[in-house]
Amino acid sequence: MKLMSSMKDKVSKPSNNANNKTAPEEIPEGAIRFSSDEKSQGEEVAEMLKQYRKEDDDDDEVPKYFVETNKFNMFIGAAIFLNTFCIGFEVDYGPKFKSDAAGNPIPGTEDQLEISDRLMWYGFEAIFSIIFILEAAAKIYVYRGGYFKTIPNLCDWVLVLLSILDTFLLQTLSSGSALRQLTVLRVAKMFRLVRLIRLLSMFKELWLVVSGLIQSLRTILWVSVLILMVVYVLAIILTMQVGQSPKFDDYYKKSGGWDHRRYFGSVPKSMFTLFQIVTLDQWCDSIARHVVTGSENNIFLLFFCVFIFCTSFGLLNLVVGIIVENTLAAARNNASKIAKKTT
Repeated sequence: MKLMSSMKDKVSKPSNNANNKTAPEEIPEGAIRFSSDEKSQGEEVAEMLKQYRKEDDDDDEVPKYFVETNKFNMFIGAAIFLNTFCIGFEVDYGPKFKSDAAGNPIPGTEDQLEISDRLMWYGFEAIFSIIFILEAAAKIYVYRGGYFKTIPNLCDWVLVLLSILDTFLLQTLSSGSALRQLTVLRVAKMFRLVRLIRLLSMFKELWLVVSGLIQSLRTILWVSVLILMVVYVLAIILTMQVGQSPKFDDYYKKSGGWDHRRYFGSVPKSMFTLFQIVTLDQWCDSIARHVVTGSENNIFLLFFCVFIFCTSFGLLNLVVGIIVENTLAAARNNASKIAKKTT
């Protein structure tokens, strides 16, 4: 902003230099006439605009290595996205059991699948594993020992080792091997989904939202504790007044089967019911209306209204407001960093 205001000041200030008068040059008819001062000012403004655009476009430093370029990171990001996409498709449409000669699945053989039973999916898995192995190898070659000094690189290296273990070791063993039957090692395949988090840092707008959410975790934690305390205290009251009340035994027959013990039979059940009311999930017709009608006391109507206004419309909206505020603060910090580079 200071740069733009300085440009405006320089453009708007007239030149008072009266000693630089020169004889007018012959200009073709119809051409736009500029004085020498106007020409110098125009060239200066153009130079400042060029510098402003250059600094505005170059938010980050020029990468020193190939592994730091945008093209390399976008390629790896696309590989992460496609790998996650393929994992989801394999869960839904991939083979889950061995098949007999007629192509019918054999129940109880989900741990006996071989590579030949899922050759296409294994091919995708191997390709993505090789890409991530080459990525890690390239970064180790560039950064040497410095690669293992950052937590993201260490996590990525663990994922690479798990990928090698699952793709090229466990799945190549025979189905009867005891090592292949260790179901707990199959969890290594799910850890590949963690790579999707790396995509967040590649998109600045998305990262602003995530950073705002991360900065709000502390506030969300304390708001959750407050809601838990309120819900616990009120759950005790409702368990005594509704779950253990003989009035609702008769109402069970009148209502056609609304069981008060199902919702308020114990403190944990009452807490879960109150949490359902906080989320506004069928709270009126399924819960509140039956409690008010069965108790024949309008005090419960006031109770549910005050509870919803304090929790759903109060505390939960407070959480949303804090997340938005932290996201805007992160955006302002990002804008201030860019402004410092342009001044």
